Order: sequence, then structure tokens, then C-alpha cells
Amino acid sequence: EEEEKEEEERKTKENYYFIPQHIRNACSTLAILNIIANNKNVKIENEEIKKFIEETRELNDVERAITLENNEHIDTIHKNIDIMTNPKKQQKNKKKKTTTTTTPKTP
Repeated sequence: EEEEKEEEERKTKENYYFIPQHIRNACSTLAILNIIANNKNVKIENEEIKKFIEETRELNDVERAITLENNEHIDTIHKNIDIMTNPKKQQKNKKKKTTTTTTPKTP
């Protein structure tokens, strides 16, 4: 009976894609990635995300998390969503964009 339980757990892990959270404040990004990777009816149009999921499908959960930590494209998407959904960060981002620098005058 114990062997059957272990076999079922192994099959479940093989059939489901999961990335554990190793990155702070990334729960929604991870949830979205896990959902789309497990839903065969979702057409992934973003080539970088599609490539990431395809390349990490055969990895274990921890290896996926480490690979995600090093993926600049998904990190950029995550940061942009964070800015768009966080009013304080929106203000900070606006200030950065409106800050002007003066160029020194040449004699």
C-alpha cells in the first residue's frame, strides 16, 4: 500500500508542472506560470515564456525555480506588473522618468 502511494505521488509530480516560490513577492507570477503550464488548452503567445516552460518541463521543481531566478525576460515582466499594480511604485517610477539632467555648458 505504501508503494502504491509513492507511485501515485511520483506520477502526479510527472504530470503536473510546478515552480515553488524562491523569489520574494512573486506569488502571482508563479501562479500564472503554473496555471498556464498545466493547462493544455492555453495557447502561449509570448515566445520567451513558451520557451521557458518547454525548456523546464523535464526539470524538477527546484531546478525550475533556479532557472526562473535567472530568466531576465520573466523578471522584467514581473517587475512591470508589480509597478503597474502598486500605486507607490507607480509614483516612484513617474518621478524617475520626469527627472531631468542638465548638461554642462561648454565654454
